[in-house]
Amino acid sequence: MHFDGPDGQQYSLVHLKAQKCEIKLKIDNEIYDVPAVLVFSNHCYTDNQNQDGTDVQEGDSWYCLSDDKGPRAFCQKRWKASLTLPEYLITMIKYELDCYKLNKAGFFIRIHDNDRDQKYAGWYVFFSFSPANDHGPGIVRISVTSHHHRKKLPDSVRSTVKFKFNSLLAQWFKDRPPHLAALKAMKKQAAAQEENIPLQETGT
Repeated sequence: MHFDGPDGQQYSLVHLKAQKCEIKLKIDNEIYDVPAVLVFSNHCYTDNQNQDGTDVQEGDSWYCLSDDKGPRAFCQKRWKASLTLPEYLITMIKYELDCYKLNKAGFFIRIHDNDRDQKYAGWYVFFSFSPANDHGPGIVRISVTSHHHRKKLPDSVRSTVKFKFNSLLAQWFKDRPPHLAALKAMKKQAAAQEENIPLQETGT
């Protein structure tokens, strides 16, 4: 996984491969160890504009790929910021950092590295939750749909009320009873397996 730049440099994308993690989540006074899969879209390292501000066209020197949004150019600024993105996602989860809700259900943003002079300027992590059915029942996919620098909140922000990351994920499960039921079944199965593990004899 890499992009061969016209500057002769090879830009590795290995750090943006999907990775698994576990999230400790409290739902209705019950604690769950939620298995999750983190995935990162090409918008974490591409842009729809070239460095000179023109729209990207196939054949441009930094053209990288086309998706449902159109042609996209490799963006050195976004790529450099993406190098620490997976680690930042883990931090956001571990420390239950503040996020904002977007109008579309299940989509959220987190602002980090804020500019001191502008309240809402900084790097934005756009992410969503969805069932990771291809990995098994009860597993959630956390998709980073974009990661880029902005000077103001997007129009799609529902309000300026902040929510803890884990509370957003807990509500996502509560709004989807089949996925919450699968999560409960996983916890019950894990507990049953622990009870059936025989104690090891210690030698003398």
